Amino acid sequence: MPVKGDNLGQLTALTTMDHHGGDSVYTAPGGSPIPTRATVNKNVEISTGEAYVTERVTAVDLFVADVGTPERGAIIVTGIDTYSVQKIIDDDGFIVSVAVRKM
Repeated sequence: MPVKGDNLGQLTALTTMDHHGGDSVYTAPGGSPIPTRATVNKNVEISTGEAYVTERVTAVDLFVADVGTPERGAIIVTGIDTYSVQKIIDDDGFIVSVAVRKM
């Protein structure tokens, strides 16, 4: 039976993270550590507003089903690197991309 609608989006996100993500831990401020998978993308160009100004950031993609909506100040540990969440860049309901600062 074909997969439809949200199930297809969730399956795609899960497959992407299984194949491209690395073992990581997400910890919201004051929260408990949550094991998840994440991808780290360096030099991602994002728009900073309406004036067509862009900046380059390090972005981390997380599986929404694991972490929900990431909070500013949350900590992501992936491999030997630790990052602090600065802001959400994109959220399609399945994979959320956050701009991070390496700690």
